[in-house]
Amino acid sequence: GSGRTATAVIPVSLMGHDDDAGLSAEEIVFSVLDPRGGFISRSKDYGHDPSQPTFLLAAGHDLGTYVIEATNAIGDLVGSATFEVGGSWDDESAGPPLAIWSAGGPDDYAPGWSPPDDDPNGPCSPQWTRYSPKRGTRTVGVVFVDTSSSRLSSADVKQAAVEWEQHLFTGVPGEPGPPSMSKYYREVSSDKLKIEGKVVRDKHGDPIVVKLPKGWKQNFYWEKKSEHWYANGSFAASVVALSKESVNYRKYDFVIFVVKSGSESQFVWPTNYGWERVDYEGKGLLPEHTEIGVNVMPLDHEKRVGKRIYATAAHEIGHSLQLPDLYEPELWGSDYKGRSVGGWDLMAQSARIPQFALPHQIALGWIPSTKIKCIRHQPGALKQEVVSLHPSAWATYQPSPLNYSAVEIRLGERSNYLVELRKSQLPTQYVTDQNLPSDPAILITEVGILDTPRFVFAPERGDGPVLTSVGDTFGDGGGSTTSSPLGMRIYALDIQGGEILIETGTSKVPELSIREWDKSYHSPDLFVRNARNWNGSTWINAEWRYDVFGDNPNRVVASFLNEGNLDAPQVGVRFEYTRAGANEKWQPIGSIVYRDVAQLSSVEFVSDEWIPDPGELLPDAHYCVRARIVGSGDGFYSVPGTNPPIRELTKSNNSARSNFQRMISATSSPSSRVAQFLEIGNPTDREQIVYIKLRQTNPLYRSYLGASWFRMDAFESRDVLVMSEFAGTDDSGALLMDEFRFEPNRVIVEAYLGPGELDSIELIGGNQIEVVEGLAVQFQRFAAVASGNEVVVSGDLRVKSGGAVPPGGSIILTIDTEGKLENRTIPLSQGSFITTLPREGWDAVRAYFLPPPGYADVTSKTVLRP
Repeated sequence: GSGRTATAVIPVSLMGHDDDAGLSAEEIVFSVLDPRGGFISRSKDYGHDPSQPTFLLAAGHDLGTYVIEATNAIGDLVGSATFEVGGSWDDESAGPPLAIWSAGGPDDYAPGWSPPDDDPNGPCSPQWTRYSPKRGTRTVGVVFVDTSSSRLSSADVKQAAVEWEQHLFTGVPGEPGPPSMSKYYREVSSDKLKIEGKVVRDKHGDPIVVKLPKGWKQNFYWEKKSEHWYANGSFAASVVALSKESVNYRKYDFVIFVVKSGSESQFVWPTNYGWERVDYEGKGLLPEHTEIGVNVMPLDHEKRVGKRIYATAAHEIGHSLQLPDLYEPELWGSDYKGRSVGGWDLMAQSARIPQFALPHQIALGWIPSTKIKCIRHQPGALKQEVVSLHPSAWATYQPSPLNYSAVEIRLGERSNYLVELRKSQLPTQYVTDQNLPSDPAILITEVGILDTPRFVFAPERGDGPVLTSVGDTFGDGGGSTTSSPLGMRIYALDIQGGEILIETGTSKVPELSIREWDKSYHSPDLFVRNARNWNGSTWINAEWRYDVFGDNPNRVVASFLNEGNLDAPQVGVRFEYTRAGANEKWQPIGSIVYRDVAQLSSVEFVSDEWIPDPGELLPDAHYCVRARIVGSGDGFYSVPGTNPPIRELTKSNNSARSNFQRMISATSSPSSRVAQFLEIGNPTDREQIVYIKLRQTNPLYRSYLGASWFRMDAFESRDVLVMSEFAGTDDSGALLMDEFRFEPNRVIVEAYLGPGELDSIELIGGNQIEVVEGLAVQFQRFAAVASGNEVVVSGDLRVKSGGAVPPGGSIILTIDTEGKLENRTIPLSQGSFITTLPREGWDAVRAYFLPPPGYADVTSKTVLRP
């Protein structure tokens, strides 16, 4: 099975049979009798001590007391122990570890982007469309929760169940619509997404109440900045553990835990807590699991919060659909102050339940790409185009075959303006958009300005970003194409009819860009070259191209595109690295690299040589690399020597990061458990809970996380251990599932900032570790022997189990000369290699086996120059 784990010492009492005297750990098989109780891994990790052998126990997914048995080689029982899986967690500083033995997880919060157009001069296709569509039906379960500080009576919960089902699903009697969370989503998605559900009841029809055994302050904490109570880090896991027998969470996509307040001053603030994994017993060895979006709201919501239940619930379910808050917290920085879209989008202001603004509707797949007019800045003569907009809220309810629902104006790679027509809706027909102006307005938002999938109002230019009258314009200098650095203006011709004129001019400007990391946490334009992936001209092992090569020389390569119609001379790029984590203490890699980037071309920038220092951590640190354009004081690249300065269109796509590591779980008897420390940081100036989420892609592996959350002081950093092992065979060695045999396991670890300024947990960073399985290999011999004026360096490798010769691969010799490292790649033939080095001029050498698929890598001991 899989589930949350705790560190403990469980002594197994051996029964003292004479025949079993002197049994070694290798000769004893430990097992949990009931798979619901968990599993014991025999994999050896980096800290394995043969003199004091230990094995990892992962507590299972059902509460109860379970038995561990120890048997000898012929299956005789030689010892036993018991342990209990409980439903609460008492540590207030760090959350329970996590073990996963199945694949899958929620979609990424970060949306995908279209690749660059093949022809920068040709027609453009909308970029903001490659997001996981949210269509069909999503089911919500409502579960009531109380604490020992304040229990719910049977009468109170029955009355509350009626009220909550009306607000969420059936409609509030006596109000126009009638309004409900379900009706909101039917309207805003034009029936593409249906949110259905119910209050979860027992077999007698009574609402289920999860009774937490401890009081209010043991389950919730007071956040001083926002002055609100929030759920503790393990709240959702505890509620799920205590209710899994009575609530079938497999029926629900999202849950709302409705919590009885503790006192007049104690009520939980409505908040989304991301995703909770729920495991169930599977049909075979692998468990089944589901992922549920968790939302928490107070029972007496309207009294405490001052909003209608359906309005807040619609907003929180928006988070479960992976939409971020559009408030203006301090952590956004001053660049975005005053640019929140406010009452134009539910995720910015929910009280009057406005519809989602255009970027969210497109991202959720509710506006077809054929209804998005795409316009690109192109070199050449003045261009003018009249576009008729259909109100985005009417996209399918009142379809217009001729008009567009949106205009995308391409500023550069992954940076756009989106233009839409909005107006208030009739209360007799709609429950949404009641608080918008009664007259139509042209709304202009900027997309791609942040590293997260947020959007903001376009900058205030001319009469924009909201055009309300005929003749209103959006553009620098009142919209003049001759003075605007964008060479563009939007002109309102007919507000009632949604007719606008979009004018792009002859301004010649550069536009530099690099693609930021995608859902895998590496940029397609940012690589690392080193001796195990690059031969000086081509990739020799492309699967290693994002990975930093330990304490060996690396060069970071960044590809920058100039989409503009003007050359960009002397573009400066700074390369940096940090230990993977949220605080991002970036350190420079060499000096700034300068290159010219011609218009409509792409140029590679290559860093100076970089040798990471893993420090004293075991295992080695996980690194993130970054490349960014070093601009002027305002962050824009400007053409040198121009006055007034000619600068690029946008600075929002001038930086990219890659954060990736590849490891091999070596299989012999048993497989090794590979491990990595990741740094998790609190980037704020106050105490916060930082949540850590783990998922993997291959069910033939088991992955582990050292802690599922940390309570951290201001700007504090903590290390979390991440481990993964190949576990894809049964006791006889047969594969569990052939179709995953040669697929790598991609382990994704993400950090989320606890609620405070926002009413949801906030994605602040992520890491990817790719783990592959391979036969364990060892150096049988590695030596450096003086021979005349040379030193002969040679060695032999064999598979650990059985002694077979590896069928291929190569050897990378790392030669140390007073701390300066040089790599030399030599071939491997029949498991052996030999080469010569000079008699003088170096100090030490070691060998690294770069394996073929199906085999593990290995590093030799270091040998001094003879």
